[in-house]
Amino acid sequence: MARRPIPSVADDFASVISFLTDQGIVPAPAPAKLLENAKRIHRASFSLILWRFRLKRIPQHGKVFIEEIASDALQILPQVLMGYGKTTKLLTRGIVENTLRHLYFSDHPIEFERMNREQKWYVRLEDLFDYAKIHPAFLRTESRFDAISRLASLHSDLSAGGHG
Repeated sequence: MARRPIPSVADDFASVISFLTDQGIVPAPAPAKLLENAKRIHRASFSLILWRFRLKRIPQHGKVFIEEIASDALQILPQVLMGYGKTTKLLTRGIVENTLRHLYFSDHPIEFERMNREQKWYVRLEDLFDYAKIHPAFLRTESRFDAISRLASLHSDLSAGGHG
């Protein structure tokens, strides 16, 4: 991982902060702690948005979820800066859910068609988490890092915060 910021990320962050300052969302001058936290959020959301440009060989039945992830990620920083915690939790939860859907439906085009054709057909979230746990791409790292279980715990926390 690079120790220096990637110029495009730094340039984009400066552009975003300038825009949000012009809109009255970020105070001028912006407090250092606000900028520090905003940079962390921006880096994470920027990387998610890049998926739609960098992941080239995704089938259409998986790509739609990458578009949704990018859309949700784009909205997180302004929502945080405006103090909308509930909205931010819902957007983050959407990213988690669409990541799981992307993983599942990229491998299951027939089920994707059913989801779009049959009004009452869907894959339960628990099943999406279970599928992620046994997905070949995660088997080796999952046994050491337990990422999917952590993601499920995060999703649970986000769901509680979104309903509260």
